Amino acid sequence: MSDTESDDDAETTEQTNARPPEPDSDDAETTEQTNARTRRIREYLEYTGLAVLVLFALLAAFRFYGHTSAAISEFISPAYRSLFKALFNLVVLLVSAGGIAVLLARRDRV
Repeated sequence: MSDTESDDDAETTEQTNARPPEPDSDDAETTEQTNARTRRIREYLEYTGLAVLVLFALLAAFRFYGHTSAAISEFISPAYRSLFKALFNLVVLLVSAGGIAVLLARRDRV
């Protein structure tokens, strides 16, 4: 056996026992950037969906308020209309204030 044959055999054995190559740091950074971009896009879609739903909720709330006022005007006698409208507005105000308080309390906990 010559020296070159034994060297070739040694290189082959080393290559067989060697660990698979680790991913380059560039590949890891690219994966992180892709994941970050995906998360950012998902957040934007969630915020867009939330904005659309809030818009629909506001529209529904205004329409409900208007129709409730119209119903009070139609079904309550003129002598008591202002009292019923004032009570309705007070209830709307209290529910709104309660919702705001709950949201602020949750925000402080986070």
